[in-house]
Amino acid sequence: MSFLRWLKAIGGRGAARASANHQTVRPILESLEERIAPINHLPTYTNATVQIIPNLSNFTVTEKVTANVTATDFIEVFPVGSGTVLFNLNNQQQSANLDRNGQATAIFTLPLLTLLTSQTLQVTFPVMDLTSFVFGSEFLAPLYTNFDNLLLPATLTFGTLTHEQLVTHPIMTGVLPSFNTAQGESNNMGILNFHYNDPGTITSFDVFGFTLPGSLAFAVGAYGPEFMPASNNGG
Repeated sequence: MSFLRWLKAIGGRGAARASANHQTVRPILESLEERIAPINHLPTYTNATVQIIPNLSNFTVTEKVTANVTATDFIEVFPVGSGTVLFNLNNQQQSANLDRNGQATAIFTLPLLTLLTSQTLQVTFPVMDLTSFVFGSEFLAPLYTNFDNLLLPATLTFGTLTHEQLVTHPIMTGVLPSFNTAQGESNNMGILNFHYNDPGTITSFDVFGFTLPGSLAFAVGAYGPEFMPASNNGG
């Protein structure tokens, strides 16, 4: 049951009791606010995808970051349709508003060889107004890329929390993984799709429909871990 359905259900039961007792109840603003207060702030979860488009003509790379912010009423998960998201990629900062689907986008242009260095992405959904119905949340992750990203467009995606993890994250437990890549990262170039775990290890990769162990990734040019020192990946 969503937040709005909960309110309707409560209102419906209240009306039924009033009719049965043949009494007219005049709503009092303070009383209604007290009834809503116990679930007035819902936990949110922020995730991100990154589209990487290399440009060999001018040795730059365009990185399009799309944030996805959802909330849960502990039964359903639904998009947060308003608010501002803050983006920080390699200390370059932008902000964008969420649309009705709970998405916001920022586009960064960086030197091409940035793809062979350690990148850190931070996406924050801050809720500064205490009257808002949701808590803020944050996405934080290193971006694992390799030599093939210099040549081929790619999309980076990150494993998401299950619903069971989401309803206890982070409000109920206060415990967050060090990075969102703790859920795994996919670096998908179409014909090649690399699967990463922290700290930048290719566990497996897909090529032409076949899945091969990460130990063979060097054969297709994925010189990734050498360019991703462990000290820059959460250490």
